[in-house]
Amino acid sequence: MEHIKEKKKILLVEDDPLMVRLYERALTLNGFEVICAANGIEAVKKLSENNVKPALILLDLMMPEMNGLDMLKQMKQMPEVKDIPVIVLTNLSMGDGSEKRAIEMGAALSLIKSQHTPKEIIARIKEMI
Repeated sequence: MEHIKEKKKILLVEDDPLMVRLYERALTLNGFEVICAANGIEAVKKLSENNVKPALILLDLMMPEMNGLDMLKQMKQMPEVKDIPVIVLTNLSMGDGSEKRAIEMGAALSLIKSQHTPKEIIARIKEMI
Protein backbone atom coordinates (compact mmCIF):
# COMPACT_ATOMS: atom_id res chain seq x y z
CA MET A 1 0.00 0.00 0.00
CA GLU A 2 1.44 3.33 -1.06
CA HIS A 3 1.93 5.94 1.63
CA ILE A 4 -0.06 9.10 0.92
CA LYS A 5 2.14 12.14 1.32
CA GLU A 6 0.69 14.52 3.87
CA LYS A 7 0.18 18.06 2.64
CA LYS A 8 2.44 20.64 4.24
CA LYS A 9 0.48 23.13 6.33
CA ILE A 10 0.88 26.87 5.93
CA LEU A 11 -0.50 29.21 8.59
CA LEU A 12 -1.70 32.36 6.82
CA VAL A 13 -2.06 35.26 9.26
CA GLU A 14 -3.82 38.03 7.34
CA ASP A 15 -6.74 40.34 8.11
CA ASP A 16 -7.62 41.38 4.54
CA PRO A 17 -10.30 38.94 3.22
CA LEU A 18 -9.27 39.58 -0.39
CA MET A 19 -5.64 38.71 0.35
CA VAL A 20 -6.72 35.66 2.34
CA ARG A 21 -8.71 34.35 -0.65
CA LEU A 22 -5.88 35.13 -3.07
CA TYR A 23 -3.15 33.38 -1.06
CA GLU A 24 -5.40 30.55 0.12
CA ARG A 25 -6.32 29.69 -3.47
CA ALA A 26 -2.73 29.94 -4.74
CA LEU A 27 -1.36 27.83 -1.87
CA THR A 28 -4.10 25.20 -2.19
CA LEU A 29 -3.49 24.91 -5.95
CA ASN A 30 0.18 24.28 -5.13
CA GLY A 31 -0.64 21.38 -2.84
CA PHE A 32 -0.49 23.08 0.56
CA GLU A 33 -3.05 22.83 3.34
CA VAL A 34 -3.91 26.36 4.48
CA ILE A 35 -4.87 27.33 8.01
CA CYS A 36 -6.09 30.93 8.30
CA ALA A 37 -6.00 33.37 11.17
CA ALA A 38 -7.36 36.93 10.91
CA ASN A 39 -5.02 38.41 13.54
CA GLY A 40 -2.13 37.61 15.85
CA ILE A 41 -4.33 36.54 18.77
CA GLU A 42 -6.12 33.97 16.62
CA ALA A 43 -2.77 32.77 15.19
CA VAL A 44 -1.17 32.29 18.62
CA LYS A 45 -4.27 30.40 19.76
CA LYS A 46 -4.08 28.09 16.72
CA LEU A 47 -0.34 27.53 17.23
CA SER A 48 -0.92 26.53 20.84
CA GLU A 49 -3.41 23.86 19.76
CA ASN A 50 -1.55 20.57 19.47
CA ASN A 51 -2.97 19.65 16.08
CA VAL A 52 -1.69 22.80 14.33
CA LYS A 53 2.01 22.57 13.46
CA PRO A 54 2.54 24.40 10.16
CA ALA A 55 5.64 23.96 8.03
CA LEU A 56 5.74 27.74 7.52
CA ILE A 57 3.89 30.89 8.59
CA LEU A 58 2.94 33.73 6.24
CA LEU A 59 2.52 36.73 8.52
CA ASP A 60 1.02 40.12 7.74
CA LEU A 61 2.44 42.91 9.93
CA MET A 62 -0.48 45.34 9.94
CA MET A 63 -3.45 43.70 11.68
CA PRO A 64 -6.03 44.63 14.31
CA GLU A 65 -6.00 43.26 17.87
CA MET A 66 -2.43 41.92 17.71
CA ASN A 67 -0.05 42.99 14.96
CA GLY A 68 2.49 40.76 13.23
CA LEU A 69 5.48 41.87 15.33
CA ASP A 70 3.67 41.13 18.61
CA MET A 71 2.52 37.77 17.28
CA LEU A 72 6.07 36.92 16.15
CA LYS A 73 7.42 37.86 19.58
CA GLN A 74 4.88 35.58 21.33
CA MET A 75 5.47 32.74 18.89
CA LYS A 76 9.24 32.85 19.41
CA GLN A 77 8.61 32.27 23.15
CA MET A 78 6.66 29.06 22.44
CA PRO A 79 9.21 26.18 22.40
CA GLU A 80 7.07 23.89 20.23
CA VAL A 81 6.67 26.40 17.37
CA LYS A 82 9.57 28.87 17.72
CA ASP A 83 11.60 27.19 14.95
CA ILE A 84 8.87 27.35 12.28
CA PRO A 85 10.07 29.62 9.45
CA VAL A 86 8.13 32.88 9.13
CA ILE A 87 7.76 34.99 5.99
CA VAL A 88 6.59 38.49 6.88
CA LEU A 89 4.34 40.16 4.31
CA THR A 90 3.87 43.92 4.38
CA ASN A 91 1.85 46.28 2.23
CA LEU A 92 4.58 48.81 1.60
CA SER A 93 7.93 49.52 3.03
CA MET A 94 6.44 51.09 6.12
CA GLY A 95 9.51 53.18 6.75
CA ASP A 96 9.33 52.55 10.49
CA GLY A 97 11.80 49.68 10.57
CA SER A 98 9.12 47.01 11.08
CA GLU A 99 10.53 44.69 8.43
CA LYS A 100 14.03 44.97 9.91
CA ARG A 101 12.68 44.33 13.43
CA ALA A 102 10.80 41.26 12.16
CA ILE A 103 14.04 39.81 10.75
CA GLU A 104 15.89 40.64 13.98
CA MET A 105 13.10 38.87 15.91
CA GLY A 106 13.57 35.70 13.89
CA ALA A 107 11.51 36.01 10.70
CA ALA A 108 13.25 34.22 7.83
CA LEU A 109 12.19 36.70 5.15
CA SER A 110 10.32 39.97 4.71
CA LEU A 111 8.47 40.64 1.45
CA ILE A 112 6.43 43.60 0.23
CA LYS A 113 3.12 42.23 -1.09
CA SER A 114 2.85 44.64 -4.02
CA GLN A 115 6.33 43.69 -5.29
CA HIS A 116 5.77 39.91 -5.31
CA THR A 117 3.06 37.86 -6.98
CA PRO A 118 1.56 34.93 -5.06
CA LYS A 119 3.45 32.69 -7.52
CA GLU A 120 6.78 34.29 -6.49
CA ILE A 121 5.89 33.99 -2.81
CA ILE A 122 5.01 30.31 -3.27
CA ALA A 123 8.38 29.76 -4.98
CA ARG A 124 10.08 31.25 -1.89
CA ILE A 125 7.98 29.02 0.39
CA LYS A 126 9.02 25.93 -1.57
CA GLU A 127 12.69 26.95 -1.26
CA MET A 128 12.31 27.20 2.51
CA ILE A 129 10.43 24.00 3.38
